[in-house]
Amino acid sequence: MAGVVTQIAIVGGAVIAGFFMLWMGRASRHGTLRRNGWAGLRTRILVRSERSWLTGQRAAAKALIISSYGLFGTAVAIAISPPPLWPFACLAGLTWLGVWIAIGTIRAEHAVSQSPRSTLR
Repeated sequence: MAGVVTQIAIVGGAVIAGFFMLWMGRASRHGTLRRNGWAGLRTRILVRSERSWLTGQRAAAKALIISSYGLFGTAVAIAISPPPLWPFACLAGLTWLGVWIAIGTIRAEHAVSQSPRSTLR
């Protein structure tokens, strides 16, 4: 019974996190993710101004959307695999998530640094 509860918790958490990353990527792509206290990539260059924020988030949007796929994949893997494989599925999903967030951050900072300075202040 405890295994089933754990499985449901992991699958549910991965799905919720996956939808959050998907929402964040889509909001970033459409320019509707305003600076806030809980969602979006935050680096010194990205929080410098609203224009920097929007430029960076828009540049990172595709990577954020792709990052959600790892979380959905983790949910599927946990749902169909035996308990001894769950740690590997979680590790793979979290690695995927981390790599794509890093790629998104690099793309965001690059986009802001390539924009004319006068429009980013």
